[in-house]
Amino acid sequence: MGKPLALLVEHDTDLRDIFRTALEEAGYAVQVAADAGDVPGNFDPSERPFLVLLDGEYESPEAVRRLADGLRSFEHFTVYISPDLNTALRCAGRTDHSLTLTKPVTFTQLRELAGQMRKELCGADD
Repeated sequence: MGKPLALLVEHDTDLRDIFRTALEEAGYAVQVAADAGDVPGNFDPSERPFLVLLDGEYESPEAVRRLADGLRSFEHFTVYISPDLNTALRCAGRTDHSLTLTKPVTFTQLRELAGQMRKELCGADD
């Protein structure tokens, strides 16, 4: 079996590179998008992400809703990254996310969290 897929939606190119590397080191194949509007509404069954990392700071509600609708048809885990608690609370109803992290999120935090999720939920070993 191949690596589980992570979908990374992050507008900041520096953070996108850091988060992508952390996810790759945690054992994921990573698909990246600058914003939710760049992600197709429907996912091919062979390319369904197990983990979705969504930076909600600059996302339009319509794009996030479309992404969430496409994700509802299969099991996945969504981590919503917010710049602060107020934004996280304001945007809480826009996604069916499993976990909210507030920035700053470090490379090590993300790598360890994503690795644990892969091991626990995918049954994958190192």
